[in-house]
Amino acid sequence: MKNTEKNSWRSKLLRYFFYLLLLSLLILGGVYWYITEPDRKLARDIADIKNTSGVQYKELNNNEIVLYNEGNIHTKLYLIEKLDRDTNLTQKQREKFREVLKEITNNIDEDLEQETLEGNSEEEKKDKILKILQTQYSLNILEGKVIKLTEAQKEKLWEEENKWLNEFYPAGFIPRPDRQADDDTEIPAGEKNEEDKEIFREIDKFMKHFYDEFKRVHNINKPVIVQPIYIIEDEKEVKVTDKTPQAKINERIEQLKNEGFFSRHRLNPVAKMQVDWEGFAGWHKNWNEKKEGASIGLTSYTQAEKYDNKVKACWKRKISITLDARFPFSRRGKGYESWQVKRENRKFSNMKFDWNTLIETIAHELAHAIINSEYVSYRDDKDNAGKERGGHGTKHYDYTKKMRELIKRDEEGKTKEFKKFWFKK
Repeated sequence: MKNTEKNSWRSKLLRYFFYLLLLSLLILGGVYWYITEPDRKLARDIADIKNTSGVQYKELNNNEIVLYNEGNIHTKLYLIEKLDRDTNLTQKQREKFREVLKEITNNIDEDLEQETLEGNSEEEKKDKILKILQTQYSLNILEGKVIKLTEAQKEKLWEEENKWLNEFYPAGFIPRPDRQADDDTEIPAGEKNEEDKEIFREIDKFMKHFYDEFKRVHNINKPVIVQPIYIIEDEKEVKVTDKTPQAKINERIEQLKNEGFFSRHRLNPVAKMQVDWEGFAGWHKNWNEKKEGASIGLTSYTQAEKYDNKVKACWKRKISITLDARFPFSRRGKGYESWQVKRENRKFSNMKFDWNTLIETIAHELAHAIINSEYVSYRDDKDNAGKERGGHGTKHYDYTKKMRELIKRDEEGKTKEFKKFWFKK
C-alpha cells in the first residue's frame, strides 16, 4: 500500500514537473517571440519595400521622365534627412532602412544624367522607365515605414492643406500667361496677401543673385547671335552646339546670304539676342489630384521664330521662373513638408515641398534660364530631344549640378539669409 502511494506521489510530481516545464517553455517561447517580433517585422518591411512585382509599366515622355527622376531624388534626400534625426525609429531600423534606401536608389543619379531616352532601343527604353517606376514605388513604401501616419491623420492634413490653399490664394487660379504653347498651368488671380508679397520679393532676390553669380563665376557674358540656328542642311537635321566650328557657321551665313535669305526676311546674321531676365514670376498651379506628378518648377521663355525651316531667330527673349503654389505651405514647420494628395480611389500619396526640394527646384530652373539666355535654341550635342524646351540634357544636368553647388557653398551668405527668412515664425 505504501509503495502504491509512493508511486502515485511520484507520478503526480512528474506530471506537475512536466506541466511546469511546458509552462516554462511556453513562457520562454512567448518571451522570445515577443522580443524577436520587431526583427521579423523589420524583415517583412524590407521585403515589402523591395517587392516591386506589382509595378506596372507605362509609357513616359521625356518631360515625365525628368519629373519622375527628380521626384525620386527629392524623396531620397528627404528620407536621408529623416533617417538621420527626425523619426522615432530604433537604431537597427535606421541602419536597415539606410541600407535599403541606398540599394533602391543606386541608379537614380545615373538615370538623371540620361534624362531623355533618345537613341535607346525600345527594349532599353522600357527597362529604364520600369526601373524609374519601381524606384518610385519602393521609395513611397519606405517613406510610409519611416513617417507613420494613419489614414485619419492623412485626411486631417489634407483638409488643412485645402483650407490653407483657400486662405493663401483666396482669389483662386487663372490660366498662366505662358510663352510655351504646351503649358496649361495656372497662377493665382487677384492681389497677393502681405505674406505672399514678402515671399515673392525674397525668392526673386535669391534667384536674381544666383543667376548673376553663376554667369560671373562661369564667365557666361558673351551675347548670343540671333541666328543662324541650322534646322535642315543637305536634307539632314544638323545639330548646332557651342562646339560647332566658327568656320562652319561663317560658311553657312555666306550660303544664306548668297541665297538672299537674310535680305528676303530682313534678318541680320550678326545681330545679338537681347535677354530680359525677369526673375521670379510667381506661383503656378499645375496639378491634378487624379493624376500622378506635377511640374513643381517651370521656366518660361520667348520662343524663337522659324524661317524657311532653315533658321531659328529670337530678337528679344523674356525669361522668368514660376514655382509650385504649394511650396509656402512647408514654411509652417516639419509636419508640413509633405503635401498629401488624394487619388480617385481615395488613397493618399504625397509630394515633397521641404527646403531641399525648394533649393533643388530653383537650381534646376535657374539652369534652364541660363541656357535660354545663352542659346536661341539649345540643342545638346548628345541629346537632340531638348531642342524645343530649353534643354534637358548633359549641359542642363551640368549647369544644375554647378548651380546647386554654388548655392550650397554660399551657406553663410545669401543662402543662409534666405533660409532664415523662409523659416521665420
